[in-house]
Amino acid sequence: MSPKRIFRIAYHSSQRSDPRFRIHQLRDGDAFAQLSTVLYSRGYEYGGLLLNLPSESREQAPHVDVSFLTSSDLVVLNTRPPIDDKRAYNRHPVRRSYTKLEDLIFDALKPKYLKWCARSQIILPEAIAGQLYSAFREKADIQFHSSHDSSYLRYRAYNGNFWQKAPADEKRTAVYLIQIPAMWPGGPGLLAAFGMAGTETLAWNYLLRTRFREWVDSYQFVMAEVLLSELPDRPIDLSFADYWKVTPMLCIPFSQSISKESSDNSPQ
Repeated sequence: MSPKRIFRIAYHSSQRSDPRFRIHQLRDGDAFAQLSTVLYSRGYEYGGLLLNLPSESREQAPHVDVSFLTSSDLVVLNTRPPIDDKRAYNRHPVRRSYTKLEDLIFDALKPKYLKWCARSQIILPEAIAGQLYSAFREKADIQFHSSHDSSYLRYRAYNGNFWQKAPADEKRTAVYLIQIPAMWPGGPGLLAAFGMAGTETLAWNYLLRTRFREWVDSYQFVMAEVLLSELPDRPIDLSFADYWKVTPMLCIPFSQSISKESSDNSPQ
């Protein structure tokens, strides 16, 4: 039997065109460290680091042989996938690699789980948007602040005609957990756990380890709303996130089809 291995796919954090001398500057490694302890308890072992260094185009992308990945493996992505960053013209996009592996990851996520995914906006596909719990139906299409934090700018229902502006007296954002058993026939699974900015991503993965560990074991898709609180001036650990109010907007179990209507009962 093949061992169960987890591979971290890491995006580069620098905006420099040539990252060769800054290979260590990778995004969201500490978020992976938080979540990996949950996966080790599932019987996984660490398989290695997959460097997803940026390329300017598909023609410049390095060849990536994915044949070493088996159906027992799991690729872990702790960075928001930059599927539509370039088309969204975001100011500081996560830079793509344009490799075969990245393409396979994006194909697994879009359009089934994400219709549009950029730093400034996430739109759910119709099948998932229709299952949002009733109090959150107007958050199928969310635009986010991108300069000082990742709080809501405005939001609307799927194909809605009217935007709702986020209240000025509070800051809320969305976080996501997506788990895919196999990205291609006979291929590895994918686990993506991310927020819209680095701090929110780190705190979300910490909470998946500490407060919502059972969500990793139970759901193929989670979208949750976080009421952000003021960060300490000089935090010495991640305990500030223990006080964040996190409310599930939608949780889809592994056993449920994406196209099937869910109940309106959120997990406790």
